[in-house]
Amino acid sequence: MISMSLLAADDEPFEFVTEIGTEGYELRKVAQYMDGRLVCVDREHPRRAGVQLGSNRVPSWTELKADDDLHVEETSAEFFERRWKEGITGFIGQ
Repeated sequence: MISMSLLAADDEPFEFVTEIGTEGYELRKVAQYMDGRLVCVDREHPRRAGVQLGSNRVPSWTELKADDDLHVEETSAEFFERRWKEGITGFIGQ
């Protein structure tokens, strides 16, 4: 899932690419900042540089899409893995 906060401040991540498990909880997440910086978190490292995995179940698509301050869309496993690998380096395209 990709979610974009339309109200993020310059020093906050504006985009999150999230892997959600079958139980509905976040497994891994990559946060992107406006300067291109990426921060990865997962079950082994649930908090890093101000980014953390959610502890609650991810809301339903209906609830997410009803939030006017958020843009959400489904993404492929391949896209997530590509972004995760970029996140390990810390920047897009590296």
